[in-house]
Amino acid sequence: MKNSFLTSVIALALLSGCSNSDYEGQDIAGSKAIILGSVEEIQTRASGTSWAAGDEIGVSITDGNENSTNILYVTETGNGTFAPDSGTDIYILGNGDKTFTAYYPFTGTEGTAAGTVSFNVSDKQNAATQPGIDFLFATATANRTNPQVAFTFKHMMSRVDLTFTNASGSEITGNVTYTLSNILVDGTFNTATGLVTAGSTAGSIDLTSSMGGTSSIILPAQVTTGAELVIEVGGKYYTATFNLTTEASKKHAFNVTLNAASEGATITITGAGIEDWGTGTGGDIPTNPDQPEATPGVNADNWGENGSVKDITSN
Repeated sequence: MKNSFLTSVIALALLSGCSNSDYEGQDIAGSKAIILGSVEEIQTRASGTSWAAGDEIGVSITDGNENSTNILYVTETGNGTFAPDSGTDIYILGNGDKTFTAYYPFTGTEGTAAGTVSFNVSDKQNAATQPGIDFLFATATANRTNPQVAFTFKHMMSRVDLTFTNASGSEITGNVTYTLSNILVDGTFNTATGLVTAGSTAGSIDLTSSMGGTSSIILPAQVTTGAELVIEVGGKYYTATFNLTTEASKKHAFNVTLNAASEGATITITGAGIEDWGTGTGGDIPTNPDQPEATPGVNADNWGENGSVKDITSN
């Protein structure tokens, strides 16, 4: 019966006789959904400067039709225009706006909701693996007359950027090795709603950078007491403990200033402003360096949340 037709279907191979943009089966004219995707603000992902060729998203129409659930779309050139990977297009049927959702990166099986994905970020903080934990989510509407689905994706994790510089009079050079520990490193990502929930596993992240360089860490949003930062550069360790507060969809940028020019040399982490993802927090964390053979020890105060800053000075 005509009244029983669903308002949205997937065009399968049996529709090959139709035009590229129109569906005329089941007595109802329809239009093929055109999937476009940009990332909120400056069209960047945390792990790069643009979509990468081959990036995959999962697209669904939220009307309960299992045939338009978790369909794999791919951008082949990285320009934000997506095409179905298997040639299985989503067609929009009936009148009125239809609501679409999309998430990145794609997981699961086409036609079956991907559900909630578990993650652990402790071993995925490099250029090759970081895209897999840069969870993105978007919603959009389209209709048969205007089938362009223009997603604006939003970062669902939080990001911490550390830029390593010398204090005035200090001449530290070379590679920087650091460990950020006692932070929450696991959680879940709901592909239907975009919600990221931090878990309860405290872990550490080991990374390398260089003086003058910037290192990025992707984390689930969290309020963590007693996070520890240990930096090794130029034959010395610099350590500090502090409370770390990060927020979903926001980037927290810090200048890490190392000073080995005088007695009582310090590391100072200064809030350097927030580049959208959103508004985050910053602060100063000065510490004393120890020689490599020494075991770093700290006893530091905390810095506040929501943009308020105070110094943390270790013994």
